[in-house]
Amino acid sequence: MVMVGFMHSLKHKLMAMCACLLVLMAGVLFMISYSQMHDALQEANDFEIATALGGETGKIESWVQDKQRAIQALGAVAAQADALPFFKQGAKAGGVEVTYAGFSDGRSLFSDDWVAPADYRVTEREWFKQAQMAGKPVVTDPYIDEASKKLTVTVAAPFAGGVVGGDIFIDQLVKQLTESKLRAEGFLFLLKQDGTLIAYPEADKVMKKLQSVAGQATPEKLEEMVRTGSTAEFNMAGEAMIVGVQPVEGTDWLVGVAMKDALLAEPVTRLGQLLGGATIGILLVLLLLGAVVIGRMLTGLGVLKNAMVD
Repeated sequence: MVMVGFMHSLKHKLMAMCACLLVLMAGVLFMISYSQMHDALQEANDFEIATALGGETGKIESWVQDKQRAIQALGAVAAQADALPFFKQGAKAGGVEVTYAGFSDGRSLFSDDWVAPADYRVTEREWFKQAQMAGKPVVTDPYIDEASKKLTVTVAAPFAGGVVGGDIFIDQLVKQLTESKLRAEGFLFLLKQDGTLIAYPEADKVMKKLQSVAGQATPEKLEEMVRTGSTAEFNMAGEAMIVGVQPVEGTDWLVGVAMKDALLAEPVTRLGQLLGGATIGILLVLLLLGAVVIGRMLTGLGVLKNAMVD
């Protein structure tokens, strides 16, 4: 009876030890596999965000450069006596609402034949001062055009006798950007480096700060994201969103991408559940096999014990 009790105790101890080892091994393998899958998915998500940012930033940079070249070209003819036809043609060909020149002596010229009033000081206009100070083409802050009520920017470039410029509606640029569809219910937006929104899916947020949508999106945080090329998680309208930004060359604009964190993580969550289920199933099979093997081994010991007794 003592021997029988000892055999049962040994069997239970061996099974418990095997079970602990199998559970530990399965847990370690699961964590390693899950961690690798999570890291791979994170890299894929970062690459997807970077690709979306790079593609849209490239489009906007091309748009800006085209407008800057069109305006800059007017500087070569601005001083000519018959410059007005060139400015009219430049407005039509360049997709510009109105082109104009401001001369350092105070004179001005407008492609829509507008005549400046006597108290108009062209050299004191913001676009004139920005271009002269920069010494290269500039894009002003967006503003609402009084006549059309459309979102507008001024592109200006210095020349020997002053500054040439043009007013350009950006509503089509905004529409194209905000109507883009991304995976994980993602969207694109455009903002200034200080966080002022230029384009956003919700039109009533335009010209407001991104912080009004995502409280953590301070100008300092945006600057850090640009500097490091990293993404950040912001709470936007009650949803955890993964956000990335990229600067637009020749402007102080940033292109932004936002994608739902929960939907981005969904694939690895499903894979984790499948992997966990498979791990548990394999573990149960191994435990059953271990119990059978240990039982047979101990049966052999029992036979050997009986033989020794006999």
